[in-house]
Amino acid sequence: MGLFAFLFRTPLGLIISAITGLILLVVVGVVGTGILALTGGPAPCTPSGGAIEINDAQAASFDAKWDGLDADLAVGSPSSITLTESEVSSRANKYIDDEGGEKQGEVDARVAVHPPGRAAAAPTPET
Repeated sequence: MGLFAFLFRTPLGLIISAITGLILLVVVGVVGTGILALTGGPAPCTPSGGAIEINDAQAASFDAKWDGLDADLAVGSPSSITLTESEVSSRANKYIDDEGGEKQGEVDARVAVHPPGRAAAAPTPET
């Protein structure tokens, strides 16, 4: 009887295999968590298109572009829009304020768009 046959074909072997597997899973989890803790979190949200301005005019510009997109799509026309980081961030803050969302202290939501089509969002203290 070989080791493989013992571990996977006998009741005692199955129990030993299951316990060994669980121990290995815990060790991998602990090592993985340790590596993640030592390497730190993701990079900060940095705008790629210059400073992000949070104001009502930017939010209104977002809404106007979005309404135009909705109108084009409603009649079946293909359409697209280009939004700036300031417009998206301003609209996110307006949504949070309108919906009564809770902010932790005095912060604004910031959205940074990175090519190709990736975005990052983070709270930023009001300045």
